[in-house]
Amino acid sequence: MSKHTPGPWHTAGEQGVQIRSAKDQIAKVWTMRGNEWKANARLIAAAPELLEALERLCSKQPRTSQQIDADWDNARAAIAKATGEQQ
Repeated sequence: MSKHTPGPWHTAGEQGVQIRSAKDQIAKVWTMRGNEWKANARLIAAAPELLEALERLCSKQPRTSQQIDADWDNARAAIAKATGEQQ
């Protein structure tokens, strides 16, 4: 399986939002029903963080309770980015 473009990814633009890494355009989401396109763009932009959070939570490597708490905090932050609740 090939490796994806490294994150973080972010959204840019207004009409037809781009999802970009530090160097490249990853995808483009065009305007559609209501603000659904903005939500789609946020979800795509959060993909690297969501994947990393799931990989860490599903890891079988031994972790301290502090590491586990940090992993859950990272997962919550990725979800907040995907849902637009990120500050």
